Amino acid sequence: MGNFPSASPPLPVLNFSGEKVGESFLDLRFAPPDTARVVVIFGPKAHDWCIKINCKEKRLAISTAVANVVASAVVVEDFAAEFAEKPKTKEFIAAMKLLQERE
Repeated sequence: MGNFPSASPPLPVLNFSGEKVGESFLDLRFAPPDTARVVVIFGPKAHDWCIKINCKEKRLAISTAVANVVASAVVVEDFAAEFAEKPKTKEFIAAMKLLQERE
């Protein structure tokens, strides 16, 4: 690698009191080891989470999951008539507690 001028402007060199005492150029020869000529070599790569699964196996897995959810499902009645007159949070919480006690 030969000497080549930096495209960046010179950086000021300051002393401890903050006064400018000189200028310095960014030397790209001493870049971090994972870069070379400002190009990242070993950068992060996206992980591929795709797993091949057979169509019938996928269909069976979905139907099994749906069947398990349906078996433990709770049917809730329409409460619109009961809460139409007084839509209060206290009454809703009381109704939900009654539903939990019935289970």
